[in-house]
Amino acid sequence: MSTLIIAEVGVNHNGHLNEAFKLIKEAKSCGADFVKFQIFKSENLVDEQAEKAPYQQKNMTDTSNSQFEMLKKLELSFEDFVKIKEECEINNIRFMASAFDLESLNFLLNLNCDYVKIPSGEIGNVPYLREFKNCTSKIILSTGMSTIQDIEFALEMLNSVGVDIKNISLLHCTSNYPCDLEEINMNSMVTMRKRFGLNVGYSDHSNDNAVSNTAVAMGASIIEKHFTLDNQLEGPDHKASLNVEDFKKFVKSIRKVEKILGSSTKKPTNSEMETKRYVEKKIFASKQILKGEKFSDLNMTTKRSKSGINSRDWDLVCSKEASKDFQAGDLIEIE
Repeated sequence: MSTLIIAEVGVNHNGHLNEAFKLIKEAKSCGADFVKFQIFKSENLVDEQAEKAPYQQKNMTDTSNSQFEMLKKLELSFEDFVKIKEECEINNIRFMASAFDLESLNFLLNLNCDYVKIPSGEIGNVPYLREFKNCTSKIILSTGMSTIQDIEFALEMLNSVGVDIKNISLLHCTSNYPCDLEEINMNSMVTMRKRFGLNVGYSDHSNDNAVSNTAVAMGASIIEKHFTLDNQLEGPDHKASLNVEDFKKFVKSIRKVEKILGSSTKKPTNSEMETKRYVEKKIFASKQILKGEKFSDLNMTTKRSKSGINSRDWDLVCSKEASKDFQAGDLIEIE
């Protein structure tokens, strides 16, 4: 099955609907399967005194340290998101979103999307998780900043309100923007798959395409990557995102890994079957063998040949007697 690639716009539209529309078109041109947004009401999400996270301060030139002011500039209305979902349908790319407060979550769940993503910061939010009681969408649970016990708690909570656990995929990530390679710990994605028996994926906040390629090679069925029109734009996530040209390369590299992975069935390829004809060993007489003489290790050998008895049938031939005389170098024939 092909890896689901999510172009994570997040708030990289900078609070402008027309920029969101541009990002949708470009995500489609890059080959993404989904384009994802973040839905929130700033007054429901943060206290007005809340400060920006360290990575937000680092990635922005704005001297204000207010997280509320930053988010308010990045906020789109519910009406905007109805239009965004319609624009996704027009451009034949699937819409996805994560919600960061209860009002936004209820709005999102009523959009009847194929997938809904639970952000890492909500994995222990009991009232938030309980709102999924009537969710008909598949769920992607992001697990940044979490332990196995945190994930288990969230799954139990979702299951307690009627969510079918089989409809949940777990997304490994490191919640730092960008994150260092030493922080990625990709083996924990495999641990989650083994522990919970669910599909897993990876939300890539690194600056190296090799990370997502590694995730796919290790079994990720979903890959998410932040996406922007311009890395130099003002905003918390632009610097940890891929621009259009880089996202195209990113998608191509993942599709290349999928080709390399191929099938789990071990069998010769068509090209190998052709080569096999020229390298397989057949059974030959290593010395003169007279009619009635028994074939054995002492009078036979193997050589490459297009025709003849395959060397895998050596023991079968050894149980037979020669029906005619053979000279050294003759292909062995049996009746």
